[in-house]
Amino acid sequence: MKKLICSLLTLSLALLALTASSAQEDTDIERLRAADVNADGMINILDLVVIASHFGETSTADQPLNTDVNGDGNVNILDLVLVASHLGETVRPPVAFVSVDPAIDTEITVNDPITLTFDNPPEDVTVSEGVATITDNTVTIVGPFTPGTLELTITWADGSQTLNYSVRQPADFVSADPESDAEITTNDTIILTFDHPPENVTVSEGVATISDNT
Repeated sequence: MKKLICSLLTLSLALLALTASSAQEDTDIERLRAADVNADGMINILDLVVIASHFGETSTADQPLNTDVNGDGNVNILDLVLVASHLGETVRPPVAFVSVDPAIDTEITVNDPITLTFDNPPEDVTVSEGVATITDNTVTIVGPFTPGTLELTITWADGSQTLNYSVRQPADFVSADPESDAEITTNDTIILTFDHPPENVTVSEGVATISDNT
């Protein structure tokens, strides 16, 4: 058995010289992950040994074998050659979305940041709205976002996630009439003006009525 494994490894390495010249510079990540048979993040002789030890076995849809690297249903020399063509390459782990803050389907303001957390640092990140900044396992997206319904899609090398929010324009205080610290009577009306219509207004004294920006 040892002689057979050594012979197969030698043959696959010899065939490597024939396949290396045709290898693309940008190898598909799924192919690299398939070639990393023992999933240790490095394609090396250990992966070849695992394949050789299962040589001749058949992979099925019900019982797929990761040693069937090329997915043709058979563990054979073709799988060895495919792995040998990527010897020495490293394989990054897949990146999955974990959480987002603020939570999806909540209300945010036009300038609120949106922070997504992943289980590993994402690559090739694009967003449909705003500007994304990557720091380790997090992606922060900043606007300003357009008031109304926001459907933001973030895409990375391993997937995509759509985030839905209701965006409102924050209302900043502009002025008060009468001015603060002025003298008023018990029945005087106090009018406050904002730059945008305020929402969820409460007052500690009196009754508030909202009309546009006042």
